[in-house]
Amino acid sequence: MKHGNLLLFAIGLALAFALLSVFSSASSQEQGQEKAKPKPGTVVDKDKAKADVKPKPKPTPIPRPDLGKAKPDSTTPPPKLSPEEIRKAEAIENELLKALPPAPQDPELRRVILDGDEAVTLKKLVPVPIPHIPKPCVITAGDVDNFSYNPKTDTVTPCCLGPGAKIRNFDEPGVNKLFAHQVRIPCCKILAIRCEVRIRNEGELSYNDGLYISLPGKPCQTVWSSSISGMNKAWPGAYHQVFTLTWWLPPAAVQQINRYIFEAPGCECFLCLTSQDDHAVDYWRLYVYCCECPTARPPLGAAGTPEGSVTK
Repeated sequence: MKHGNLLLFAIGLALAFALLSVFSSASSQEQGQEKAKPKPGTVVDKDKAKADVKPKPKPTPIPRPDLGKAKPDSTTPPPKLSPEEIRKAEAIENELLKALPPAPQDPELRRVILDGDEAVTLKKLVPVPIPHIPKPCVITAGDVDNFSYNPKTDTVTPCCLGPGAKIRNFDEPGVNKLFAHQVRIPCCKILAIRCEVRIRNEGELSYNDGLYISLPGKPCQTVWSSSISGMNKAWPGAYHQVFTLTWWLPPAAVQQINRYIFEAPGCECFLCLTSQDDHAVDYWRLYVYCCECPTARPPLGAAGTPEGSVTK
């Protein structure tokens, strides 16, 4: 009996020591946490606190695609001109106009015949009925490259301009410059001429720009002219807006050209294509309808010459 009591006493004593050990461990952890927290009013060393804090790992950046430089917005209007700047620009334009050959006074030479059905238009323009529609000689001056300007290759063959005139090349941007380029035309009896030009508005004062077609000489003789707004009411549109204009020369202009061809020595025949003065020119194209397109002698040299190219 005594031995049993001693055994129970030993077991109870062991359990008491075990519980005391557990409570002692928990108490020491709580005291450690209390020591870690600063008491109210205690000055904390921030540098030491930052040093104790482990930095969080930075996330790996996601690579972005290379979008390149932003392209300028072609619809952005040019800087607004002040009244004084407008006055100076108009004075420059008036001086430039003096370099152009005189505009024809005959209303028949200023008619605008907008492009239409080929067969219907030719019947209206040609005074004598024709049995069939001839294939036109197509003369293209300038590269059809959407105003991609290269000063070395986009040069013009100037014509019909007075001395000191500022001349622009094909595709050349900017304002207050005249475009004037000479092209060779077929030495033939011409029935009709259809014209095409692609231009781009370059400035605030382009609303009064115009187109001219002249015969070379001293002086040059303008056989047709028109304001651009008279050909397309939407002109000039937004800054850098592009227009492709197509029209037929009136019969009175074609008659003057035929008279010039008949009198031209050596059948060397040219037209001067001119425009002023606040627009870029991508290309000019002429569709020349002859009684018979000449085949013995090509109306132009090889394609890509300064005069232009021709397709029979």
